Amino acid sequence: MSVNESRSGGESGRYGGGIGSGGQGGSGGYHNPKDSVILVGNFGDGHINVFSQNGDFLGQLQSRKQTIVIDGLWALSFPPASAGIDPGKLYFPAGPDKESDGIFGYLFKQ
Repeated sequence: MSVNESRSGGESGRYGGGIGSGGQGGSGGYHNPKDSVILVGNFGDGHINVFSQNGDFLGQLQSRKQTIVIDGLWALSFPPASAGIDPGKLYFPAGPDKESDGIFGYLFKQ
C-alpha cells in the first residue's frame, strides 16, 4: 500500500500499490499486495504502520515514496458494510495544531 496524496480538512488521499519499507522490525521479505494487511495508526506521530496478518511489520503507508503523516491522527476506520457508503475509503479523525483544530478525512484505493 502506498498513498499518492493525503490532505487535511476532509480532502482525500489514494492508496494502493506498494508498502513503504524501513523502520525497526521490518520483515524485509516479499509481500503480495493483494494479501490482507493490518493498519495501525500512531496517535503520537501520525504515521500509519502496516503489518501482515502474521504480525510482521511491513513498513509505513506512503505517498509518492514519502511516509504519510497525519498531524494529530486519532483513529482509522473502514466503514461497516451496512453503512451504505464506499467501503474502500479509510476514514480518519485528527486534531492538528496540538488539537486546537479538528478534521475528518479519508484515504481511498487508487
